[in-house]
Amino acid sequence: MTTQELFDLVYNSSLSKLDMCKMVQELTDGFEEAKLKMLYKEFAFFVLSIKYSWAAKISDEEIKAAIVEPNKQGMFTAILKKNNIEYDERAEWYNIPIKSQSYPYLKHFIRLDKFERVLHQIGQKSFSGNVEEPVQPIKWLKSEEALWQLIESLKKNGLIQSRETEDIIQHFEVTGREAKQAKLEPISWLKSKALLAYFIRQLNNSGSIDVENIWHELEPHFYINGKAVTGLRQSEASTYSSPKSSDIIDRLIKQ
Repeated sequence: MTTQELFDLVYNSSLSKLDMCKMVQELTDGFEEAKLKMLYKEFAFFVLSIKYSWAAKISDEEIKAAIVEPNKQGMFTAILKKNNIEYDERAEWYNIPIKSQSYPYLKHFIRLDKFERVLHQIGQKSFSGNVEEPVQPIKWLKSEEALWQLIESLKKNGLIQSRETEDIIQHFEVTGREAKQAKLEPISWLKSKALLAYFIRQLNNSGSIDVENIWHELEPHFYINGKAVTGLRQSEASTYSSPKSSDIIDRLIKQ
């Protein structure tokens, strides 16, 4: 089996995690580290090509209609990458507005997400000798003062559990600030998973953080009800309108 054949199979079939693991094991000669890393990179390019393919099939009229009336007839909310983005630059692939009843790519989206998680889990075990991979700080692009203000506002509005801001700020890599080499205690999110996904998406869209994969890189930083957070991408994809309290998030991000 070739890499492309594996990706096509993942995209078009409902494979179990066990089947995925066996195929990856065979393709990488028993989870050889170098081959696993190469497979992950090739899969990232495959997903990128799928994103552009999907976006090209959505008309500008559909995007504009959903922006004008984002919640009409159960449409996905169209969130543009930045407030001043032009329509012809298109919305990000997972926010392309389509009636939920006829969204043709959702099952493929879920399959790709499932396989990416399998690769990530295999990588953690193979590259770190079954030791839990340390959580990497989130690269913060704005000022330390802006980050401090955001954290204080999140606490004040009851979105995260109150604790020392100095502890929470360690989850971020801030220019000019020396990072402490210590295990990070996850931030306890007090609202819904859908709202956390919305917060992360808006944080990324605002240009506040610099990450390659917002879900895999930010999920480990949060707990909900004392449990590790997973499935934020799917939570966002299954939400057809802005979640409750999203207006608070919008206000905090813009402050």
